[in-house]
Amino acid sequence: MKKRPEFLALLSLAVFFAILRPCSMSAQEHSVEAAKKATSTLIVHYTGLRNKEGKILTGMARKAEGFPRDVDQHFSWLKADARDGVLSVQIEGLPYGPCALTCLDDENCNGDIDMFLGIPKEGWGFSKNPSCGLSAPDFEDCKFEIDQPVQEIEIKLNYVRKGK
Repeated sequence: MKKRPEFLALLSLAVFFAILRPCSMSAQEHSVEAAKKATSTLIVHYTGLRNKEGKILTGMARKAEGFPRDVDQHFSWLKADARDGVLSVQIEGLPYGPCALTCLDDENCNGDIDMFLGIPKEGWGFSKNPSCGLSAPDFEDCKFEIDQPVQEIEIKLNYVRKGK
């Protein structure tokens, strides 16, 4: 007769844990899902601008394949708000993970980098500001991790010719 209350207590515990287990799994799955959906605001400071004419065109790549010509996202900003050679912009809603940025100071707003004898006439830059030789840097040279709710980077614009 005493076995019956012990059995009921064990049964109650088993039912309690059976109910609790899916709840804890659901919370765990929710936190993993929330981490996957976490987004960041990236603040980019473009420095070294030589004037306020035109736009800054920026491409964001998430993988090495095709970088720097083939990018996943495109952004552009008018340079009219630049102050003392610096334009600061925000890109919101970016998922966490690796990325690399490439940018062009499109002074005449034609959407292309203007060249003279194969030499760029307009400014260019990359995230992490790698040194550029005779070719564009690799993805790995420009890659950084978006891993904070708000993150700031600086991209220094390079010009072959100093004046316009």
